[in-house]
Amino acid sequence: MTSTETHTEAERYARSIAAELRTWHNAACDDNDALNEIRDERPVEEQDNPPHVLDYLDAVALAVEVWRKDEDRDAVRVEITRTYGGPGCRIEWDSLYRPHYFTVIAYVAGEPEARVDVFAQQFGNQMTEVYE
Repeated sequence: MTSTETHTEAERYARSIAAELRTWHNAACDDNDALNEIRDERPVEEQDNPPHVLDYLDAVALAVEVWRKDEDRDAVRVEITRTYGGPGCRIEWDSLYRPHYFTVIAYVAGEPEARVDVFAQQFGNQMTEVYE
């Protein structure tokens, strides 16, 4: 990609939310630079501890919806509403098909959806512990 390439607003927004998710994930993996970057978004008593995926959801999610995939209730799909309106964004996670990936989907009126996959193994493991 060259610096002269243009991107839609949805693409730029999806990339920014994906970067945010990566920063929080890196902080959960004991990355001190990432932890410092998100420090002000967390409760004072938790600012020096690595965050859990639930800390991320508490800080940024407007809504979290969980769907069970089968009668045994072992596999789940989670949809996180990150923002609503213009632009809008949701984050999807699936315990069965891609448990270590989150998909950021951004949308702006008049533009196609933009998708960015984020590899976040630690957060995926934590999602499995919480939702399965």
